[in-house]
Amino acid sequence: MRDTSPWDHLDYAGKHLIPVRGTIEIDVSDLANTGRVMAEFAETAAQYRVVFDRFEGAAPYQDGGIATRVYEHGDSNHGDPLYPKTWLYLGGRGKVRSTRGQEFGLCFEKVGLHDATRLETYIRNKIS
Repeated sequence: MRDTSPWDHLDYAGKHLIPVRGTIEIDVSDLANTGRVMAEFAETAAQYRVVFDRFEGAAPYQDGGIATRVYEHGDSNHGDPLYPKTWLYLGGRGKVRSTRGQEFGLCFEKVGLHDATRLETYIRNKIS
């Protein structure tokens, strides 16, 4: 994206979106808390892969890792109240694995995933 720090891509109105080429596959079971979310995308010359297949929820509303049809943030009493209240059709919590190109040594397996913005910031900080 070639933008400078601080990165501020969290925008619920979509005013600051920067498109990237890529795909995302979502195949999960909210009842069993199993499945996989895989995203592959390119930013400049680098290729990235993010695999989310280890689901674990800590709070009851996270329903074991994959929750559907739940409010989060704001006055919902779920998550950080500083963010706007948001309706989640599908939400996931757990650990992700991320790679940049073929550099499997650059793999983040201990990242707790809540949303793409936090993951993006984590990856940028580790790679920079």
